[in-house]
Amino acid sequence: MRWVDDRVIGYNLCPFAKAPRANDGLKLVVCEHDSTDAFFATFAREVELLCETYTDADEAYDDEDGEEAGPPSAAADADFVNNDENDPDPAPRWRGAGLSEPSTTLIAVPYVQALADDFVLFLAVAERCEEILEDKGVTDKVQLATFHPEYQFAGEEVGDPGSYTNRSPYPTVHLLRSVDVSRAVDAHPDTESIPEANIERLRAVGRKALLKGLRELAAWRGG
Repeated sequence: MRWVDDRVIGYNLCPFAKAPRANDGLKLVVCEHDSTDAFFATFAREVELLCETYTDADEAYDDEDGEEAGPPSAAADADFVNNDENDPDPAPRWRGAGLSEPSTTLIAVPYVQALADDFVLFLAVAERCEEILEDKGVTDKVQLATFHPEYQFAGEEVGDPGSYTNRSPYPTVHLLRSVDVSRAVDAHPDTESIPEANIERLRAVGRKALLKGLRELAAWRGG
């Protein structure tokens, strides 16, 4: 978790990471095996567990028809706060009652050395993860983000500090609930500016300091 605390939250690379970290909604799974097949099994299991955290309100959040999709029971409907049309200060949609706390999962893969050594191979593994989501029919519930010690954005020069926004001590796959992503977009005034702001922030830090810090994190096994 030190990478999350020091880098992701410390550099404010993801404004939405603080809440699940503070509320025990961020789960770190370390794949202890040394094969990609074992990783895929771990990945599939964690996807299922994350999908189980969805509430009825979560399920309905992104539906274009709103209330018409999967209407909740009367008891569940009563859980939604500030639905009274006379309420002078209604809560924003992204804070509606019945919505669960943000929940997310990081799967680190420190023992498959081939993945750490080969970023292209890691991208192929990530593509297979996307296929697993499709096979399970949960692409509307779970999204992926990827991190790697040698992460390189297409079109960027080798060694560009901007790539450190997605560099991690070990190959890592991040499972995000689509409802949490949607709520974050609804709540944040300008999500489109975040990636470019992150790149500029890390370029200001400089490659030398970023590389040194990443190596220190890889050598530190405390959490």
